[in-house]
Amino acid sequence: MDALTNKTKELAATAGEYVGRAEHKIGELASATAESAGRLKNQAQEWASTAADKTGAALQSGGHELTRFIRRHPGTTLLFGFGIGFLLGRRLRL
Repeated sequence: MDALTNKTKELAATAGEYVGRAEHKIGELASATAESAGRLKNQAQEWASTAADKTGAALQSGGHELTRFIRRHPGTTLLFGFGIGFLLGRRLRL
């Protein structure tokens, strides 16, 4: 009976070691995954910031060009505005 008890305790200890190793490996994997996710988040933020900066610069440049066009060609701009207004008015009335 002592042999069976000793074998059972030995198997339980071995199983406990395997569980401990598995817990350690899972912890390492979780840590590595968290680090990778953090790096990806930082990269995505950097890309979004760069895209927002470039978009803002392009819109500002386009706004300056539009302002210059309006100042150089006020009559054309007024006719264009009236034409758009007329077309929108007809479209909304139908």
